[in-house]
Amino acid sequence: MWNQPGAVDARDRIGRGPWQNAKGVVIARNVDELHSAANNLTKETALDEKGSLVNGRTDKPNKHDMLTGSRPDGTAFPVRRIPT
Repeated sequence: MWNQPGAVDARDRIGRGPWQNAKGVVIARNVDELHSAANNLTKETALDEKGSLVNGRTDKPNKHDMLTGSRPDGTAFPVRRIPT
């Protein structure tokens, strides 16, 4: 469940890197690089598991959105309590 009290941030669960795409191209060498503008995530490198390009917002159909429940730096959003 997302944003559970005591949950571990995504960046702490994914390992230390490096990360490569399906064709062996390095996407990031470490967690800080992965969650920064210095990563190598582009339309040409953010491939699916078969090494194919993923349709983006200018393509039909659009298949690029990924919902992770994390902020761009890989940490969880603060827990919001909803009154009942």
